Amino acid sequence: MDKSLIEQLFRQHYAQMLSIARCLLYDEEESRDVVSEVFASLLKPKMQTPSNIEGYLMTSVRHRCLDLLEHKDVHARFEQAYTHTFDDKTTTEEDDDLLDGLMTFMKRELKPQTLQVFKMRHIDGLKYQEIADRMGISRVMVYKHLAQATEQLKGYISRQNKLWR
Repeated sequence: MDKSLIEQLFRQHYAQMLSIARCLLYDEEESRDVVSEVFASLLKPKMQTPSNIEGYLMTSVRHRCLDLLEHKDVHARFEQAYTHTFDDKTTTEEDDDLLDGLMTFMKRELKPQTLQVFKMRHIDGLKYQEIADRMGISRVMVYKHLAQATEQLKGYISRQNKLWR
């Protein structure tokens, strides 16, 4: 897709796309990140111009927001299991085994940079831009690492059916 067309689309639709993201995420920075990611995806070499570009842009923002919310849900589950295991002095051996399995999986299966981004976001509570600045990568790369970690964790969790059900 031509960069001048993308710039024109940006000027025309950015405010509306940002508004959709804000309504779904309730977070200004994350909303801007999502909209930026949608425009970044238009720069892909094989990207064809959709017939209804406005609909495509709005739908893309909505889907990315929903993916992010799902990612946050996985984070909340992980955090709940993590805090439950370490805050509750009466944890069961099964709880310890499940958390150990999750931590082992993450260390074994996630790339080091992906694991570092995941920890910085979900354990340290840093924002996308803070992670990007500290690691010297773009916010889009932070999002990609988190999306990759989330997908792998969801797969692991679904295989460990007893952890969340």
